[in-house]
Amino acid sequence: QSLLRAMLASEVARTLRMLLLVFSAIAAGTILAETGLRLIGADRGGVFTVNTHEFSRIPGIFAPGHDGLERTTPELTHRVRIDSLGYRGTDFPRPKADGEFRVVFLGDSFVFGSYVEDSETLPAQLSVALNSRCTGPVRVINAGLGGSTIRDQFRMMERAIVLNPDLVILQFSENDVTDLAGPSMWEDLERSRSTKSSFPFSLGYPLLRSTALWNLALKARSVLRSRQSARALDQSSMDALPVGGATDLNNYRSRYEQQLERFRDALSVRELPFVYAVFPSHLSVYELRESDQLEWLDGVIQALDLRSVSFLRALADDGRPQEELYLLPDDGHASAQGYGIAARVLPGYLVHHGGRRTLRH
Repeated sequence: QSLLRAMLASEVARTLRMLLLVFSAIAAGTILAETGLRLIGADRGGVFTVNTHEFSRIPGIFAPGHDGLERTTPELTHRVRIDSLGYRGTDFPRPKADGEFRVVFLGDSFVFGSYVEDSETLPAQLSVALNSRCTGPVRVINAGLGGSTIRDQFRMMERAIVLNPDLVILQFSENDVTDLAGPSMWEDLERSRSTKSSFPFSLGYPLLRSTALWNLALKARSVLRSRQSARALDQSSMDALPVGGATDLNNYRSRYEQQLERFRDALSVRELPFVYAVFPSHLSVYELRESDQLEWLDGVIQALDLRSVSFLRALADDGRPQEELYLLPDDGHASAQGYGIAARVLPGYLVHHGGRRTLRH
């Protein structure tokens, strides 16, 4: 028995030493990788979504106070600021000032403004354009969320109502229909908030989120999602779908139309004016593919009797090459110049379709 106990103790000690060596190697490797990433200037703090506490007290979805460079695509490095209410841009007071006209602008990364500066996003440029022609102050709130679908944008709208907007704009991007094939981003964000706020992870998360390795992992996931969206745009709507073909496409289109009708009705109940904006991809603007996506959408807009504006004709008539209006060849999002064209189209439309309280000019 003494020999057996000695052998068992020896085996336990050897196992513990092996585990210690493994953990030490992992720790050393992690430290070396983190040090190497920092030496080459890798990001150590990007844009993060809110935790449970922040979610309960602010209407936006991003952790407030961020101000830093985004280097997901080095050729398109840009600065992103998140205000105290969890939206992209500079701070503004939560209570609406007397005489102020507030616009909540909803959509995916084409609204958030991936790869362009804060002042170059469509909501920011629209704010400048409206304030230059309207007698009263106008504030356009950037409620864009990259990678979101109309389901998530509905939730963003519901949370933004506390800001007392006078007008809501929802923007359509051409991958919005096929993106409904994926999992719910809002549910993913809910799980993320729960994890970040639960003990003991909540203790280490503030430190973890400032490491280069953590940010590299997040960037890798972001790039993967962007490439998946880009592939969806680079193919026809049908080819971008799983094996179900036309049947699946019709199902997702039907689902999108139902969600859009829900969006319209929710704002109608609140007596909030609603404008639907359509931002086409470069493939449609420069007629690089055959797709009935925008034609189908025109039918939906008519069926739901939506106030809508499309930027297709203005972008196509501009005459500049696609590499100037979109961030090609690095990315398929619009450039500052592309957003500028849309920002010049919108004010004239909004002045005449402002709803219960029109924009004065």
